[in-house]
Amino acid sequence: MTELSHRRTRATIGTFALAAFSCTLGVFAGTPPGGSPDAAICPVVYRLDESPSPRGYHYAFFGNAFFINEQGYLLTDAHVLETFRDGGQPYLIVRRPNAPPRLLQATIVATDAPHDVAILRVTPNPFAGKYRVAFLPLATDPAAPGQ
Repeated sequence: MTELSHRRTRATIGTFALAAFSCTLGVFAGTPPGGSPDAAICPVVYRLDESPSPRGYHYAFFGNAFFINEQGYLLTDAHVLETFRDGGQPYLIVRRPNAPPRLLQATIVATDAPHDVAILRVTPNPFAGKYRVAFLPLATDPAAPGQ
């Protein structure tokens, strides 16, 4: 990669880090479209079996992520993904109406370890299917005292 390419990557990750910082302060643009805030949050897990048993999937829980748009992008902490650096594949548990939850594969798009933020993208996009999901739109304005 060229130096210019590295700078652009760092600038993009820095933008996501700033957005994550704003989110941790509770600065959202409003009620999530399509549902309650808990519909935007998904557990990040490592799948332990190829198919569910009658009792469901077996997995190891590592943390949570939340959807930030309808394209299937999520924000999480970079330390949640440290275990997946050596070839492990993160999955998300996504709820469905009137059906058991499903595991959907997530791709790590970007990480910024110094700011402890990471971006994931889940496939297939749950917003295009019959899943109970919502996203938390990020505010563009900085947090005011008391928010």
